[in-house]
Amino acid sequence: HPHPSLFPLVYGPLIDTKGRKSVLIPSLVISTIGSIGCAFSANIYLFLFFRAVQAIGIAAIPVVSATIIGDLFEGKERGEAMSLYQMLLALAPAMAPLIGGFLGSINGHLSVFLFLSTLGIILLIINISLLPETKPNVIKQSKAQKNYSLILKNKTGFSITLIGFIQFCIYFCFLVFLPSILANSFHQAANEIGLMFVPMSLSIMLGSFCYKFLQKRLTTKQALFITSFFNIICVVLFSFTYSINIPFIIIVTSLYGFSMGLSMPTHTTLLTEEFVQERATAIGMYNFIRYLGMSTGPLVGGFLLFNQNYFWIFFLGAIMFLLVILYAMKMLSFHSVQKAK
Repeated sequence: HPHPSLFPLVYGPLIDTKGRKSVLIPSLVISTIGSIGCAFSANIYLFLFFRAVQAIGIAAIPVVSATIIGDLFEGKERGEAMSLYQMLLALAPAMAPLIGGFLGSINGHLSVFLFLSTLGIILLIINISLLPETKPNVIKQSKAQKNYSLILKNKTGFSITLIGFIQFCIYFCFLVFLPSILANSFHQAANEIGLMFVPMSLSIMLGSFCYKFLQKRLTTKQALFITSFFNIICVVLFSFTYSINIPFIIIVTSLYGFSMGLSMPTHTTLLTEEFVQERATAIGMYNFIRYLGMSTGPLVGGFLLFNQNYFWIFFLGAIMFLLVILYAMKMLSFHSVQKAK
């Protein structure tokens, strides 16, 4: 499916200069047109075209949402709002196949895209009537390119995007290789494999929800490192235990999901704390690099797969993640963000 990965880079600076609402509304219009087009496409080429249109519109939404949360909340409240945002983001990929499967059984892709079109129109009405513009008043921004280099030159910006990259490399290795582990080693059918993702997705939600209890005791930066180490431990555990049995896989992937859910809110919270004027640009950059991780992980993983032995994919992934975290700890220890209020 068309990847909206480049568009956060386009949207970030636009949201910072033009405002939040003035980018969100047109992008909702674009994605709704895409959905309607998909529903009524006569052939596959038209369908793919409208699918791309839909993706272009949708790509703005996660960037705008995180930016608005950054605008509206400070300190601990910001962390709590981010954890709710990440929880719903994690819920979407878990719910989509279930809802899509149900809708698809009614009237194929037509019912799926009509549902998405209706949803788009409802969201448009709600956001036009209720959403205020939250952009802080600042002097005219410099060019986007300069802002991106500024974010990557900043120690917090660089560390967080690097952590996001490697974390999503590994996450997508789970999403891509878990089905083949289940099919090849345990001879599971497609519908059973789908169900195996439910505990992991629910655990991601639970982790995001529990983040707010964690941040009451730790600074965002401490939370970032502790949750990342927990994440690494789960990946190592999986690399050694994936071939034992199904209950073991469920337990370890759920633990892994929980650690993912706990750590993701720390990324966006730290970025929105650090970059006030370039908030959306920072989130856009972070999302773009994360999308790159999603495609890189399974690609590299494929090269590390030796006759159905999945150990090296996850073990080397964990080692890489560990190196990234140690590097980030070194970078960020010299550069302190003020403690969340």
